[in-house]
This record gives sequence, C-alpha cells and structure tokens, in this order.
Amino acid sequence: MQDFFKSSSIYFLGSLLNKVLGIILIPIYANILSVEEFGILSMVVIIFTLVSHMQLAGISSAAMRLYHDYENEIKRKILYGNATLLCIIIIPFSYLFFYYSISFTNNYILKSIHFSPLLHLSIIMGLLSPIQKLTIGLFRTIDKPNAFILFNFFFALINFSSIIIALFIFKSSILFVIYAQIFSNSVFFVISLIILVNYSIFKINTDLLIKISTVGMPLIPFFLFNWINKFANRFFLEHSDSLNELGLYSFSVRFSDMILLVLLALSNALLPYYYKMAKEDNFEEKLNDLIILLTAFIGLFSISIILFSNPFILLFIPQDYHSSLEYIPYLIFASGILLYDRFFYFSMMNQKRTKIISSISFVTTLVCISLLYIFILKKGYGIWGIIYSSIITNVFSIIAGYIFSQINSKIDYKFKKIIFLILFYI
Repeated sequence: MQDFFKSSSIYFLGSLLNKVLGIILIPIYANILSVEEFGILSMVVIIFTLVSHMQLAGISSAAMRLYHDYENEIKRKILYGNATLLCIIIIPFSYLFFYYSISFTNNYILKSIHFSPLLHLSIIMGLLSPIQKLTIGLFRTIDKPNAFILFNFFFALINFSSIIIALFIFKSSILFVIYAQIFSNSVFFVISLIILVNYSIFKINTDLLIKISTVGMPLIPFFLFNWINKFANRFFLEHSDSLNELGLYSFSVRFSDMILLVLLALSNALLPYYYKMAKEDNFEEKLNDLIILLTAFIGLFSISIILFSNPFILLFIPQDYHSSLEYIPYLIFASGILLYDRFFYFSMMNQKRTKIISSISFVTTLVCISLLYIFILKKGYGIWGIIYSSIITNVFSIIAGYIFSQINSKIDYKFKKIIFLILFYI
C-alpha cells in the first residue's frame, strides 16, 4: 500500500488541480450569472466534453496500456509518436463531423440554445483538448510527477486567470468565458505539442497504428455512452422544463461533481499502478485493502461536502440557488458508488477487453435513457427523476461490470467489509 501512495499521491493531487478550478468558480458564476445563464453555460461545457473525448478516440488510453507491453525505450517513443500523429490527423475530420452533426441536431434537441456562436465555439475548444490529455497521460506513464503537476498547475492558473479577466474586465457574459477558455486551451495545445515532439520518435509504424486503433477505437462508444449517461439528464430537463430548472440542477450537481473529480483523479493515478500490481503474487490482498481504504476516504469526503455545502450556499450564493440544498446529498451518493465501477473497469482494461467495456456502456445508456424518459417526460419528476435514474443506472453499471470482469480473471472481493462501510456512512 505504501507503493501506491508513493507513486500515485502526487498524480492524484496533480489531476485535481485543473478540476478545482470549476469548484472555485461556483460562487463567482452564481453571483454574476443568472440561474438561466448557469444552465446555458453547463450545456456549452457538455458539448465541449463530448467533442474532447470523442476526438481523442481512446488514443491516450491505448498508448498508456500499450506502453507497458514494450521494454525497449525506442519502441515506446515510436508508440507515442504514432499516437501524436493520429491525434493531429483526425482534427479536421472531427471538426467537420461535429460541426455538421451538432448544427443539424441542435434544432431538434435543444429548444433554448442556438448553435452559433456558443456551441460552435465549444466544438473548437474541444478539438484543442486531446493533445493535452495525451501529454498528461505521457507524464503519468513515464513517471514524471514534477512535470505532471507543473503542467496541470500552470494550465489551471492560466485558465482561471483568463476567465476572471473575461468576467470582471471585459464583460460578464457566457461568450467571453468561452473565449477565455479557448485562449488557455490554445496556449497549452502548443505547449503539449512541443512536449510530445521532444519526447517522441515520429516513425510511422503500421503495426503500432493498428494496435493503437484496436485498443483505443473500441473505447469511443464507451466514452460516448458514459457522456450520455452523465449528461442526457440535462437535455431532458432543457426539453421538458425551463432553463431555470436546468440551471438549478447544473448548480446542484457541481457539488456531487467534486466526488466525480476525485474519482477521475484516482483513476488517473491508479490505472498504471493497477497494471503493475496485477502482476504481483499478493494482488488480491493489496487490491481489497485499497478498495476498503478508498471506500472510507470517499465516505468521509462525501460527508464533508454535505456538511460544507449548507452554510456555503446560504452565506455566499444568491437565494435563487438555495433550493438546490435538498438535492445535493442524494446526488453525492449517486456519484460516490461509482468508485466500484472504476475497479471493474481497470480489471477489464488489464484484460484488454475494451469491446466488453463499450458493450456494458451501451446497455447502461439504454437503461439511463429509458429511466429518464419515464421519470422526467412521463412522470414529470424533474430533478428528482434525475436522482432516481442516476442511482439505478449506476448500480446496474456496477453489477454488469463485476459480472463481466470476473469471466476471464476471477478476483475475490471482500464485499462484506465494503457493504458494511457503505451502510455505516449512510
């Protein structure tokens, strides 16, 4: 367990740096933007997230996994050279695809947000992000903790500074917030490209390109379905209710997103460690100890957020947002249980079963969409409908992930201790 903390704690903190930006901006946005504008901004960020993940095409995940299959440093550099070329080559194709697909579907899906300029700009911003993610994955894979944390720190600093300047000096509008983020992403697109060029060897290798595609491309549906599972609820809200309802939910979920941010940071820190740990004789014992430890940590962190959110919202956030307090604890619970989904995902990634991962995500997406349709459009439950569907969908995903991860590599999880801890915190 000491090895995990020594090798991964700095990566965990580094991954959180950029994500903390969104948390710091909560009171600023809430006091400057109306509830309706908060909802619109959340939709722009959602489109950015979609473009960013889809355009990355699983390349970074594939490179991180394949890196450990080679002992020769030259081959590893050629691997990242080919991964970088793939990321760059698909940019114009991705732009055309997202421009026409989002502009065409926008009129049918969103009633309140026009494609130009907000959604168009979010596409451009999303296309700049994958090169950064490939660079961050490289730092984690080659074990460069100082470079990793400095990269994340300066990106967070420039991004935050740009947004503050846009809000307070130029104009307090969503459009200028997006311009600020495009600026910071453009700067770090160039920096990331320089880093990748300096590390990599650019020698086109057909076998490597096929391997990267074979491991990475099947993850595209996984990212897409995860995006739908997380964000489809806002499209349902926007379509069935007012922008005020969308803004209120978007604000509430910022607190439960703190849990998701921690889980994401843990994933970035854990995945390479998991690959190494899986080769050791005492793998199951170390894995169970880690799961129990992280269950306790996520439980304490969740309780802290719930206790903190009440006085924070009442003291620093306008009254229009105060009704969010009743939703936050349930949204936090729905997010917290996804810790276990991560470990089953790690197991299947270690087995290179990316097609199974995407298949589970597809079925989970169908369950999510069906529940949202019933709870929001048919029953009219609004935000409570999202809470019900999130808990049910996440439990389904955990069960499915466990079943399929056990088929080729059976692991004896200590479920009694895990369940006891969960019930203790509830």
